[in-house]
Amino acid sequence: MSTSASVLYSLVPAQYFPVTAATAGSQAVSGSGVFYGIQGLATGTTFVVTIYDNTAASGNQLLVSYTVTAATTLQVNTTQGISFSNGLFIVVTGTPGAFNILYNKFQ
Repeated sequence: MSTSASVLYSLVPAQYFPVTAATAGSQAVSGSGVFYGIQGLATGTTFVVTIYDNTAASGNQLLVSYTVTAATTLQVNTTQGISFSNGLFIVVTGTPGAFNILYNKFQ
């Protein structure tokens, strides 16, 4: 599931993957691309997000233990983002609220 999120990042047109309690702990994106950040939509009780460049919760960590709050956008490495080659795997600890993973996938 993806769509334009250029409203959030006027310099970086991005796709997004919505994360909820049902999709936390899963692979959000497969293949290679650029990770730009996350956008908090609604808070859970307290939750922390770690994102891996992998198909599982191991390997290279792109985002380490970031606490997500509502109406907060974390943009990593400004407009260049962080390249990934294997995919984006999302791990959430705590009770997650809703948030988006912002990325561009290479074709």
